[in-house]
Amino acid sequence: LRSRDLGPMYFIGYPVGQDPHYMFASFSHHSSFSVYQHPEANKLVDAGIKEMDNIKRKAMYEKISKIFYDDAALLYLYQGVDFYGINKRVKNWMPTGNQRIYLYDISLKD
Repeated sequence: LRSRDLGPMYFIGYPVGQDPHYMFASFSHHSSFSVYQHPEANKLVDAGIKEMDNIKRKAMYEKISKIFYDDAALLYLYQGVDFYGINKRVKNWMPTGNQRIYLYDISLKD
């Protein structure tokens, strides 16, 4: 991985996040393991993390997605399903949909 001798393809999984930057940055010049490089995508990744206007930012990430799609840089295989199990005593907990577990509102009923 560190030598970047990954061959033509490798598998990596990403949890669903609230911000697309982290996934896109993983395939840019910021990544220590990405062998895919695209100068325009790199510039958009750099600009996207600094952009405060959500509409402009969305357009940047859509451009990056199109670059990745056109280059076949990524092959999106599937979105995994999360399974959770809790005791009936646990109150105020709901799955978030982004694989994060927030504990601050959770309580246990006696």
